[in-house]
Amino acid sequence: MVLIRVIRILIIIILTIVAPCGCSRAEESPATNSPAEQPPPAPSFFTVMGDGSLRAENVIICTSYTPSRSIYDYGLSLVSFDGTRILHLNLDDEYNNVVFSPDGTKIAFANMNVKDCHIFIANADGSNAHMLTPEDMLATEPAFSPDGSKIAFEGYWGKNGIWTINIDGTGLKKLHPSGQDPCFSPDGKKIAYVLWQNLNAEIYIMDADGSDRKRLTRNNMEDFKPVFSPDGSKIVFMSGKLGKDKGINGLGIYSMNVDGTGRRRLTNEDTYDSEPAFSPDGRTIAFATSFGEMAGLNIMNADGTGRCVIAPRTIDFPSSPSFSPMRINGVLYDTYGHIIKE
Repeated sequence: MVLIRVIRILIIIILTIVAPCGCSRAEESPATNSPAEQPPPAPSFFTVMGDGSLRAENVIICTSYTPSRSIYDYGLSLVSFDGTRILHLNLDDEYNNVVFSPDGTKIAFANMNVKDCHIFIANADGSNAHMLTPEDMLATEPAFSPDGSKIAFEGYWGKNGIWTINIDGTGLKKLHPSGQDPCFSPDGKKIAYVLWQNLNAEIYIMDADGSDRKRLTRNNMEDFKPVFSPDGSKIVFMSGKLGKDKGINGLGIYSMNVDGTGRRRLTNEDTYDSEPAFSPDGRTIAFATSFGEMAGLNIMNADGTGRCVIAPRTIDFPSSPSFSPMRINGVLYDTYGHIIKE
């Protein structure tokens, strides 16, 4: 966690010097320092439920540095699927690793500051944010289970490991003594994760209860941030080579079969591509790009073609994208690709 955070800070410093360019430009809602001054959410970002709560639809949420903040301080932003609109959620702290709940009514994220890091849960518009993990535990990298009842995360109590907790804060359970970057399979039966050993990060898979652990990748690259495709057949992830300065070189987005075979690089530009996320229909991958003309929030087809910038770095320094539920031909699909009954 510390290594990735340091890398992100270095990237942001470098990017303040490099001139950006993108193939599209979003229309930005103004950011403010006070939650009371925040403009009401644009109707196109949320659907009002029968009980008055909000559900996000057809948007991507990501962590982002915004103009009103320090370059070391991340906030949360919503970006429409077509990249034409951005809405900043005003939460007064540093946030990372944000993810939508499967039904789009909640978000979970890591609240990070100099001294500690905790998992928070909030409504989709950022309201009613409250700490989920124990106060004396460092926690990051949240991932909702497909039924939305629990969150897997990377937790530190002396040593990092993978834990789960119910969304009401009960049922804390340790699944792995030293893994990180957990993500659930769409059927909820498996968890993919990363294990660092001897300065080498490889991707593993285990049952959702922590049993039957198997290694998927074996190479001299650093493989991390795995995520399942909605049909459960593929895993996409970021991979690069650990340099002498402890930074990750040549970082790109890769895919492989769920059994670890068929490894294939999807992005080939030397632009530091990271943190992939699948759309609910499995056709699109969103990811963050840090260098060059493609810097910003990118999307591409699941096979690596059709790459485009939807939120250029001129607006944000986006990272950790997560898709909301997606409406297709009148049918609403949750973040794992399951039909939401309305």
